[in-house]
Amino acid sequence: MSSPRPGEMVIAFSRYTLTQNPPRLVADDSPVELGARALELLLALVEAGGRPVARAELCRRGWPDLAVDANTVQAQISTLRRALGDDRDLIVTVPGFGYRFAAEVHTGSAPRPSEATGPALQPPTEPPIHIPPRTAQTSPRTMRLRTPLHLTPFIGRHAELSEVLGLASIARVITLVGATGTGKSRIAHEAARRLAAQFPDGVVPVSLAAQTPREGFADAFALALNLAPPLARASFERLLDGVRTRRVLFVVDCGATGGEPAARMIAALLAEAPEVRAIVTAAAPLGLDGEEVVTLYPLRTPDDTQVSTALAAEHDALRLLFARLGTLFARRARLREKPRALARWTGSAALLAALDAGEISQDVIDAAVRIAQQLDGVPLALELAAASIDDSMNAGETLDTAMTGYARRLAGLIDARIDAPGVPRSLSAPVPVALDLHIARLDPFARKHFLLLSLFAGEFPRCAAIGLLTACELPMSASEGGGVRGEALADRRLDEFVEAGLIEEIDSDGQWMLQMRRPIRELARDMLTDSGEFDRAALAHAGGLPIRIAAHRKRGEHKVIDVLDLSDLDDLRAALAWAVKAGRFELAVTLLECSAPLWRLLSLVHEHLRRARAVLAQLTASATPRRRDEMRLHAVIAEALPLVETPADQVIAAWNEVYQLANACADSAFRERAIIALIACCNEAGDAGRAAELKAVHEGMIHAGSAPPTYRPDDAADAPGVAGNATER
Repeated sequence: MSSPRPGEMVIAFSRYTLTQNPPRLVADDSPVELGARALELLLALVEAGGRPVARAELCRRGWPDLAVDANTVQAQISTLRRALGDDRDLIVTVPGFGYRFAAEVHTGSAPRPSEATGPALQPPTEPPIHIPPRTAQTSPRTMRLRTPLHLTPFIGRHAELSEVLGLASIARVITLVGATGTGKSRIAHEAARRLAAQFPDGVVPVSLAAQTPREGFADAFALALNLAPPLARASFERLLDGVRTRRVLFVVDCGATGGEPAARMIAALLAEAPEVRAIVTAAAPLGLDGEEVVTLYPLRTPDDTQVSTALAAEHDALRLLFARLGTLFARRARLREKPRALARWTGSAALLAALDAGEISQDVIDAAVRIAQQLDGVPLALELAAASIDDSMNAGETLDTAMTGYARRLAGLIDARIDAPGVPRSLSAPVPVALDLHIARLDPFARKHFLLLSLFAGEFPRCAAIGLLTACELPMSASEGGGVRGEALADRRLDEFVEAGLIEEIDSDGQWMLQMRRPIRELARDMLTDSGEFDRAALAHAGGLPIRIAAHRKRGEHKVIDVLDLSDLDDLRAALAWAVKAGRFELAVTLLECSAPLWRLLSLVHEHLRRARAVLAQLTASATPRRRDEMRLHAVIAEALPLVETPADQVIAAWNEVYQLANACADSAFRERAIIALIACCNEAGDAGRAAELKAVHEGMIHAGSAPPTYRPDDAADAPGVAGNATER
């Protein structure tokens, strides 16, 4: 039958309706003939909500008990596209990764016979999933506030939230302060979401990451606003031009930076832009005039070791623990066949409802009280505890056994660290203890994969994570899945980390990104360093950036800054810092060369120049001569100088230096590149005579082959140049 059964869940897109049990696709009331596997792949793509789906995931969905290759998946995708006919472009290939579904999707249920006749679908019960096309825009488009998906319900912070919302009407800057893991970012984002209607020009997230240079704070704000004026404009002027007359709410995360430079930046911005407001998360107050400070403390935790089941729900720490468990239960039930231990808790609110009704056993409540007290009611630590308990239940333990066992292990670890000599007190804090307990349950390979992901400086695309994990692939035992291809294993790992809440999924204007929360990332990076694997992993991460940046450039000559550009920038800054510190100068030079288009797109040529000059200074100061790397760096600098309106004589001097070093290295390619750039400078300056002389030298180079030409760079020192672009290689 072509019509869905009454009450059956239906997915609608374009002119199609798709049902799940059993899978059926209908186009304009006519059934579309498709096999079961093709329909299963279509369901997987639609359910991803616009997120790219890896080929490995499609293999698991279509052939759960078989090992198939990418060609088999591609054949089924081709079948789907043929069936969609003119709508075949709804299935988009993501090069080197998989596929995604690019259409607006609605979900609803088919009407029952007693209901009035009307459209086949009820009004959508969920917001439509829309993947906008990538188009150049003539007016600035701010970065959308990005909130992680599958969050725990908002619990225990309503008083603080009400305070922030009340202060927003009288204060221009509100700073949220508190210990690590107390939920500052969650409050800031929730408040911003509720205040969004008051700011027609946007609610704009700004992350002042550790790798953001202090002189680049204004650029961070401008990039969030997607401002890309002429490259020569000063950063702060560029920012002010974009906000002077706009009503904007900035949500600023400066937890990874010093408060003083961030405070100066925010104060200057507020002084010049009267309609701008800011909600800031920081370790301490910024000390600004008119600043309102809201301090976040741990969630309310029972004072007594025993709390009755009827009163347990009054304590926010317990509510958060059970709410997070319910969210994890529901997510695992959706993604996998739920184990028997989870059978009672199939909805995200079911466990919390049972707590409110006093239906949780006293043994479970007692264990939960001990956990909440030992973790001091810190929200992030409680969420990590829930992930560990959920993992135990997924292995078949009951809620009682899993909760009691975790409370016992937690107490043992805390006691051991307190009593151990030489152990820093910071390692006995709630978040480090809860994280250690969770990753202790991981097998060695999963643990290594988790630690590797800490190398990403902020948000990162799934394909980049898979690339890093496969580049650092370890030998695998048969039980670990030695027969599984590296990409498939890496993709499976990411799913496991997302399920556990260790990695967050973020919808960034249709581009799905992943993120490790900063406190977890910092702890994981310390663990990676202690393991002795940090430098090897950092080399793999930095070495993969040229390919990643080049792949993103192939997305098209886009002029709108997007989240992939900002992700590349964060990782590029971190990789450059590591490469210089580790003495990997050749890699640092390669990164500066390949990233030139990115710096230009983001209007950060000044920073590109500063970093190139800093690497050059360290390179020339090293004991080992590195003439070829010096030559390449001088070429990077020479190509960037005209973009910042450098006087012509300095541009010519820079290319002369490249020419001299190319002669010393007997590098004919760079020698020719330098002479062509010098010819271009003279031609654009109108000095036809000097350009003709240089052209004759170039022709001599061509005829002489590899022999050095007779041209002397000093002869061109007086040659007029221009501030325009030199010819690129």
